[in-house]
Amino acid sequence: MSFSRRTVVWVAALIVVVNGFFPAVWILLTSLKTETELLQVPITYLPAHPTLDNYVTAFTAQPILRFMFNSFVVASLSTILCVFVSALAAYALTRLRIPKRNLIMSLLLAVAMFPLISLMVPLFKLMRELGAVNTRTSR
Repeated sequence: MSFSRRTVVWVAALIVVVNGFFPAVWILLTSLKTETELLQVPITYLPAHPTLDNYVTAFTAQPILRFMFNSFVVASLSTILCVFVSALAAYALTRLRIPKRNLIMSLLLAVAMFPLISLMVPLFKLMRELGAVNTRTSR
């Protein structure tokens, strides 16, 4: 690789890294600002008086550790169930002679390409109708 090509690759990689880390750094710096600093115009990039009061409020005003534990349990069980069902389906589709196998695989691919975020509102409405919003099991 020539010097100029290597330079272009490194500059492109640096742009990708900065683009990836910038939101996380922004969130961290914003979390250290006071409420007045958050709302002031023009925006300040660095907190003038860094404070950890926002973290104290987050951990005392709500049971955030309970929320994090519930999220961990749901994510873990969902992952285990998804991997198990996917492994069974993959075995069946590759090893067994199933009629319309190509159609089934195409449908699975189409469903996998569907943006799941578009299901959030319908799922919330369903959970609300079932009475599963703001209940002990949903916390």
